Amino acid sequence: MQWGLGIPIGWLDSYLDPLLMMPITLHLLLWERRYLFEKGDSYKLSIFGIFNYLILVSILGEVIFPVLQPGFVADWIDVLCYFTGAVFFYIFMNDV
Repeated sequence: MQWGLGIPIGWLDSYLDPLLMMPITLHLLLWERRYLFEKGDSYKLSIFGIFNYLILVSILGEVIFPVLQPGFVADWIDVLCYFTGAVFFYIFMNDV
């Protein structure tokens, strides 16, 4: 909408990427475990594994990358978006 129609929505532009990052990457991780590592279609990611991935992404994206690269900005609302996306994945996508 922002680029095609010229309708700026600031909060959506700022927080949609972190909100969708966890469901997309966790689904790719689940696909990798099921098909590349041949765990089977019934394999699910554990809540412990999802939590560990959430912590890893939060530390990398909000602590380490902003220190290493000035173009990255630490925004702790992104961590809430990561958490929300991880919960969404666990409830709705982990069984698919």
